[in-house]
Amino acid sequence: MNDFIDKQNELVVYPNPSNEFVYIKNIDLNSKKIELFDMNGRLAKSYNKSEILEGKLSVSNLQAGNYILKIDTISKKIIIK
Repeated sequence: MNDFIDKQNELVVYPNPSNEFVYIKNIDLNSKKIELFDMNGRLAKSYNKSEILEGKLSVSNLQAGNYILKIDTISKKIIIK
């Protein structure tokens, strides 16, 4: 039963790969710090509340590559094409 509950609350990021926007599900975006890091650990983009509309993040200004999306202590790999 706990496995089912954990899967329901798992952070979901889609589409992945993306080139314009990514959507985030199962997270309270109003109280979270959201950052994108390149694979060298450098901060590529930090989002504030006004840039997040209905869980939608713009990634169109980022170079193609792999990134780590970090929301507080939760991380997810995304690919920008």
